[in-house]
Amino acid sequence: MFVKNKSILQKIKLGYIVSFLLILLIASVIFVNLIVIDERISFYSVISRFLDTTLEMRRFEKNYFLYRKEEDFFEALSYVLVAEDLIENNREKFDGLLSSFYVPFSLFRRGGDAAPEPRERTSELSLGLLREYKELLTQDFSADAVSEDLEARIRRKGRRITEIAERLAEAERVKIQRMLSVTRKSLVVSVAVFLLGTVLIARTISRVAIQPLRDLESSMRKIASGEFEMLSLNFEDKEIVALNQAFNRMINEIFAQRDIIRSEKLTSLGTMLAGIAHEINNPLSNISTSAQILQSSVTAETAGSRRSS
Repeated sequence: MFVKNKSILQKIKLGYIVSFLLILLIASVIFVNLIVIDERISFYSVISRFLDTTLEMRRFEKNYFLYRKEEDFFEALSYVLVAEDLIENNREKFDGLLSSFYVPFSLFRRGGDAAPEPRERTSELSLGLLREYKELLTQDFSADAVSEDLEARIRRKGRRITEIAERLAEAERVKIQRMLSVTRKSLVVSVAVFLLGTVLIARTISRVAIQPLRDLESSMRKIASGEFEMLSLNFEDKEIVALNQAFNRMINEIFAQRDIIRSEKLTSLGTMLAGIAHEINNPLSNISTSAQILQSSVTAETAGSRRSS
């Protein structure tokens, strides 16, 4: 219904517009997916830095507890500050990574620590653990004597922070893999849709533009062979309708002047035959006259010969 009463040119333009919009839609979807993947990969580098920072923090923590060196304490403390800065500068992304981030309760029930709320924000959870870890580490450094209980609590806090960083890195990696998989599938589906759309558009253009011209060509061949029949093309294209009307007017004029043409043909034929008869009659008359003269001469000579005898 949409393409009725439109010209062939308009239908071809419409096909090109639909094809362009289809390509634009597919390109837009792929482009948006690539932008999102690029953002996730960029954030994954932040998560990787956070994980590496926590691992370095734990490494200097172990060195501090092993050798009790001041520089190890300050190195561990500096990595705590770096980890806090990473979270502070990427709060929304950290919270968006695991909107319902949940660390198993068993992870927080060691040593009498209370479990966090299951839907506590990732940034708040991580920052809280880092602050507690920093406070406990500072208490141990300021204490006059080594406390095994305090050291155990520090180790547990550090292990929890590292586990959170590992889970964040794993979650981000899984999300990127899923997005890549979805992008690959969407690319395949987009190509399939594009090919299918191209075939449908080509068939539509062939049906609404090329087929009428083929039918018109077939009708013209019949007319050229002498079959003067009215054209009845069942198409609503403006160009085809105009041609159909023009050819039907021509055929009507031919039908109206058929008798005149036939009469003119008979007149021309009679004129031609009269001319031919005239051209033939003159030589025959001359031949007849000459024959009569010869006959008269022969008769006269025959009569004279008889009298002489």
